[in-house]
Amino acid sequence: MLVIVAVVTAVTVAGVLAARPPGGDTANGSVPVGSLAEVAGTWTAVNATGAPAELVAPVQVVVADGGLFVTTGCNTGRGPAHVEESRLVIDVLATTKRACPSPLDEQERWVLEMLGSRPRLERSGPMVALHWGEGERYWLGFELVQQPTSGTGTAPSV
Repeated sequence: MLVIVAVVTAVTVAGVLAARPPGGDTANGSVPVGSLAEVAGTWTAVNATGAPAELVAPVQVVVADGGLFVTTGCNTGRGPAHVEESRLVIDVLATTKRACPSPLDEQERWVLEMLGSRPRLERSGPMVALHWGEGERYWLGFELVQQPTSGTGTAPSV
């Protein structure tokens, strides 16, 4: 049985994908992510059109060595991660605890909520989109800014 999930997403700043099966839309070049190694590197959020709020500070994710490092715009976090059925699973995310002024505190809240919700990953070229929330109502687009230099790379420590 084929289930169609209607979501609106952009995997490029100008591109929009709509009403596609959960496995991705290979006709559009969008594919599910099968392993953490497929998204190894440094990613910067570039398209927050589908996010809960506008980005007020840079959000960056480094995927390397079986883990993830995130800069939320205020604090940083790090933890072991893996991919299950194209979903990012972070086992435990340890974060720094600086007080974040508004609106950085709100951005940090939803970024950490996104990462903790087992978001669905979808890749198209140098872009990856994370989909989360009830009915995948939210998404955040990231662009690959640096591939790992050797092996799976090394994520900075928190």
